Amino acid sequence: MTLPLCHLSGNWNRVRLDFSRRFTGRYPWSPLMELHNPAVPPYAKDVDKALVAMKDLGRKARAAGAVAAAIPCNTMHLDKDEFEQATGVEMLDMIAACREKILKRSKEEGRTLRVGITGTRQTMNSYLYHFEGKECVRVVPSEEVQKEIHQIIMDNIKVVPPYFSRRLAEALRRFIEEQEGNLDLIVLGCTDLPSLLYRSEKGGAGEMKNDDHVNEIDGVELVDPIESLLDLCGDRSEERRVG
Repeated sequence: MTLPLCHLSGNWNRVRLDFSRRFTGRYPWSPLMELHNPAVPPYAKDVDKALVAMKDLGRKARAAGAVAAAIPCNTMHLDKDEFEQATGVEMLDMIAACREKILKRSKEEGRTLRVGITGTRQTMNSYLYHFEGKECVRVVPSEEVQKEIHQIIMDNIKVVPPYFSRRLAEALRRFIEEQEGNLDLIVLGCTDLPSLLYRSEKGGAGEMKNDDHVNEIDGVELVDPIESLLDLCGDRSEERRVG
């Protein structure tokens, strides 16, 4: 049995291009249905209108034969159940996959990890990256830094090329300082954020590879949930290949 996979995106052009490039780099043999609607309001700005538009994309994808969707948007995972019920398309759970990676690391290292969560204010103040056991402690920035990170996301919605944002790097450093350096990981819980942390010496032009992303700030590892979503896509792509 084959499981047609689709990639759905709204008004997050930089993320759409970043995900497509990385998917093709990992799975060059795998087909991917891609539907994009640049008129969708950003989830960081209007969750309700964005969900209506994304459900419309999901229905179109289902009509075209898609069974599962890769949607590289952390905040939209707040509406995962509603999206699936409205469209009949499974939404690959990027958040759960990312959490599982972090929990696995905690168990392998045999210690509690302090995990910083960044992203839109909706994501930072939601249940999405909560950890129920003792393996991980969830930490969010101060109100002031939360506002700054959210505004950075909003200010860069129309910027398509990836680049190194010194403003974002400084906000992350402030978060680390607030915790007196006592953070093991920071989850970049908005898929815009990794594409705002490309290595500055690379610039925004020319060929870029997966390792072009900055993966640490002041010694604190940065976690990119898109990598977890790509892992899930690989599982489905392998099923298609075998099927």
